[in-house]
Amino acid sequence: MKTVFSLLSCCLFFMAQTINAQLAEELKKDLEIAFAHYGSPPSHISTLDFCELEIRSKSGQHSVKVGRWYGDFHAMQEGCFTNSVKGRFLKTGTCTVYADCGSVAISRTFEISDPYLTSNSTILSYGKEATVEVTNLPREKVIINWLVSDGLEIVSGQGTTKAVFTTKKNVSSYEYIVANVQSEVWIVSLRNNVNVIERPQSDEIQVARTSSNSFILNVDQEPVSSSPLKYELYDQMRGSLMRKGMVESKSGVLNFENVPKGVYVLKLYLDEKNIQTRKILIN
Repeated sequence: MKTVFSLLSCCLFFMAQTINAQLAEELKKDLEIAFAHYGSPPSHISTLDFCELEIRSKSGQHSVKVGRWYGDFHAMQEGCFTNSVKGRFLKTGTCTVYADCGSVAISRTFEISDPYLTSNSTILSYGKEATVEVTNLPREKVIINWLVSDGLEIVSGQGTTKAVFTTKKNVSSYEYIVANVQSEVWIVSLRNNVNVIERPQSDEIQVARTSSNSFILNVDQEPVSSSPLKYELYDQMRGSLMRKGMVESKSGVLNFENVPKGVYVLKLYLDEKNIQTRKILIN
């Protein structure tokens, strides 16, 4: 009799195990990790975006409680024992997030991008405001370095909470600035670093065309030293660095091949502290 009961108990145990495994598999297929960030798809967010993850039932028939969230995701809540969690991804590229839901673990893989700026440059004139538009960056994570020339002071705006109260080489966490000098400056930005360049010290320089794709700038009149001269050429509209290198002061010319028509800002490094800026028009 005991043997019969033992066999029956074993059969019932294995049947229960099989049923539980089937239920767990059905539950795993029905549950999913949903993503939400202001209607943006996961591929359009970065490691600095705060988003929300949630466990959902595709059929609406199952209700579970998450034991914990883990993986390539930092949750803002303590404990993380909730069905929805807010936080941000820990790295760029492929990220995997897991949620323990009782007897099953649900996972989902995301492709996360780098943060970026939508606008690369703008012109800031005296008495006017300029905005550097930042996307994929929450406000508390935006850090813009304002590198201003001597004598240029950036002051707070009037009647706005976005004002910047920065002076030379200060750091601001806001997007726009107002200059209190009667001059024009260029803002050249790369990701979240914004350099404020002083106004060129002379009028526009017309660059001579020597062929269909070559332009020569005569720098003989610059107060250059006897050593080779370092230069950088920026596209004024996009704020991107087009060329950089050295030029022999003896030759007195800069030859830019294959530079398209446009307006550029040329920086001549006479030495580490003496930088001449010129506005270059190529037509």
